[in-house]
Amino acid sequence: MKKTLKATLWVVGVFVLLFLIIAGIIQIPAVQNKIVHFATTFVSNKTHTRVEIKNVSIAFPKSVVIEGLFLEDLKKDTLISAGKAKVNIVLFDLIFNKITVNSVALDNVNLNAYSTKPIRFLITIFC
Repeated sequence: MKKTLKATLWVVGVFVLLFLIIAGIIQIPAVQNKIVHFATTFVSNKTHTRVEIKNVSIAFPKSVVIEGLFLEDLKKDTLISAGKAKVNIVLFDLIFNKITVNSVALDNVNLNAYSTKPIRFLITIFC
């Protein structure tokens, strides 16, 4: 019984330590820039449109601030341009490849959506 409890505590301790190390690494600006580059390339390749992000700041446990966001639609027009976007997410859901957004705050926004097609266009990025 003691050996099982010890083994369980070691496994839990290792996972907590691993999570804390990853959380610390993500706070490094160079790592955040790599994440931004990967995300913009992924979305751009999946949608065949231009996607730009000038800066991102990831603050644990659940806040992401994106500056200089630009996304064009399939007709090469501006779909959304935002000076600053603050997204409040559920961090735990990312482990299960799920994105849950609690809130979104946008500053200095230009949004050109005349129908539901842009919304479907954005949804196809993650499907």
